[in-house]
Amino acid sequence: MIAMLRDVSDRVERRRELEATVERLHHFAGVISRDLRNPPAIVMESHP
Repeated sequence: MIAMLRDVSDRVERRRELEATVERLHHFAGVISRDLRNPPAIVMESHP
């Protein structure tokens, strides 16, 4: 039996980074979607 060991710590770290990026993009998309549905709110927030 041959056992192959492989250091996957770089892959694990990269996956965590990608998951965090996806989460930020989902949040950004939600904000943009809300703003596009309610454009006057954008103007009101910019000029109190």
